[in-house]
Amino acid sequence: MERRAACLEHWGSDYRIRQQVKAGRLYRVERGIYAEEPSVPELVVLAVKYPKAIFTMGTAFYPGAQSTPSESALCVRRG
Repeated sequence: MERRAACLEHWGSDYRIRQQVKAGRLYRVERGIYAEEPSVPELVVLAVKYPKAIFTMGTAFYPGAQSTPSESALCVRRG
C-alpha cells in the first residue's frame, strides 16, 4: 500500500497512476492511498492514513490477524 506521493515517484504522473488503476494493476483504496491488491485490511489503511497514530486498547492486538475489530481505537497527538 502506498500514498499518492510514493506512487508519483514510482509512476511519474497522476495520468500514469490512473492508467494503472484502469488496467487493474493498482487499486484506489481511498483518496490518495493506493494498493497493489484489491482487498486491504482496514487497520492497514488506518496505519497508512495516520502514520503517527498509535493503535490502543483491543485494536493493538489485531495487526496481522485475519479478523478485525468492529471499532478501532487510535491515539493521536493534537496540535
